[in-house]
Amino acid sequence: MKLSPFVIIASFLLLLECTSANNLRNEKSRDLNSVPCGDGAVGNTFCANPKLCCSQYGWCGTIATDHCDGKYPMREDIPCGDNVFGDRICEDPSLCCSQYGYCGSSADHCDGANPLPGPVDPTNEPTRQPMNPPVIPAPSPPTSTPPDNHGGENSRLVAYLGGWKECPTAEQLDQYTHIMIAFAVSYQWAQPKVQCSPTCQIQVPSPLCNTNTKGLGLIQEWQAAGKKVLLSFGGALMGGSWASSPDDCWEYCFGRENQVVDNLVDIAEQMGVDGVDIDYEYYYDDNQNGSGFSRGQEAKKFLRDVTIGLRNKLPEGSEVTHAPMDGDMVPGKGYFEVLKEKEVADSLDFIMPQYYNGIVKPAIDYNGAVQHFRALKDEVFDGDASKIAIGFCIRDCNAGYPINGASAASIMTQLGQDFPCNGGAFFWMASDDSYASWSSPVSSAIQNNGDQCLVNEPPDIPTANPTAKATDSTCEDDPDFYKGKPKKDCAWVGKRTNKRCSQMKKKKELRHYCPKACGECE
Repeated sequence: MKLSPFVIIASFLLLLECTSANNLRNEKSRDLNSVPCGDGAVGNTFCANPKLCCSQYGWCGTIATDHCDGKYPMREDIPCGDNVFGDRICEDPSLCCSQYGYCGSSADHCDGANPLPGPVDPTNEPTRQPMNPPVIPAPSPPTSTPPDNHGGENSRLVAYLGGWKECPTAEQLDQYTHIMIAFAVSYQWAQPKVQCSPTCQIQVPSPLCNTNTKGLGLIQEWQAAGKKVLLSFGGALMGGSWASSPDDCWEYCFGRENQVVDNLVDIAEQMGVDGVDIDYEYYYDDNQNGSGFSRGQEAKKFLRDVTIGLRNKLPEGSEVTHAPMDGDMVPGKGYFEVLKEKEVADSLDFIMPQYYNGIVKPAIDYNGAVQHFRALKDEVFDGDASKIAIGFCIRDCNAGYPINGASAASIMTQLGQDFPCNGGAFFWMASDDSYASWSSPVSSAIQNNGDQCLVNEPPDIPTANPTAKATDSTCEDDPDFYKGKPKKDCAWVGKRTNKRCSQMKKKKELRHYCPKACGECE
């Protein structure tokens, strides 16, 4: 049977129309909802936001005909544990893990073989983790006892607290050593661009923890629990170096360095915090990223003078930190070169490169992270790894960067082997650390690193008989045996006598410095 030329032409036009419609549908889905499904692969049926559906073209959204067409419906399923099928641990304890390796609360998930592990918080939403598996083996699960993670510069776990979010629970606080209150800013929020203070007047963050009931008394409560609390000045809306950022409030602060320092010192005193963090994500080099920015020298002077000024004017014992984007911490970049200056580096207690906001993905390219970390250690801090706390993001960051607790703990364990006395870790942000499920394994890994940091090579001279008891007249703990690290005193040694008393410092066991704490006295 032959088809007439008319039928052939009509069929071709119909096919072309259908193809064009599909292409239009694809582009419509892409334009209106630019978030790719899952790990960004077309056809991956997971959306980072569980309230969105994944279209057949690999984009997340809520349009009934484009995304939620029944083929890939909204799902509460998320991979169990550290994204390994069959791992029976769900990061959200209100969910069960099915035999197929997904978390949820349906009868298929909670079939008796995998019951709910604990009480359900009805306000807690399931956490959806990235699909990329870690490349480093996971460490042993943490013990049920909260770790003693207050050992000093190499035992930090720093949590950023969004002032507009809920307070961390006691369970979370057990894991943290530092809390960064985000953010002190010099603008009023508005769309499409925040309203910058033309004279860079910095405001006290309010409310704190999304509540006014306790006010700033919360800070004193956290400090009484042994936490360092710092105020973070800056954040993305002060201005970003990415092309889509319209905000430029940092520029109104250039040339006002003394005013900024005095303003921050006054606010820190009002709040009773333990120091100030600078979260600067703006331009610092002329024409950076092809922006046409022309105030590079002013920006670098601002970073330099504010850092040194805070060190000089904050009370003794206060901490000064920076939380730069990892892409800015590369030799040759203006920000990196400022931090290299000795007076600036000496003014900083530690820095926190954001290993989730640019060029470094430790879970995918650990060796690349090591090279980046080493450059900071050697070129900025003269070999002192304890002045660098690496940064993780639990959820609220670009696709491919979020990381779960088990993977972050694995990285910290490996980092502890490569840099035994590193500065710990920080993460964004506390409100995503549900039930301390993220921070618990990370804190344990960091504490293990801190315990090992004191261990030196075996002594080449005989030590005193460890079973010999000192007399009361000679049995005194040395209050200054670990100068410069006040947290590592004899009380700290005494918390874990079986592990710490036999550790070495300058070829002597710590029991030599802390005989009372180690039970060496008669």
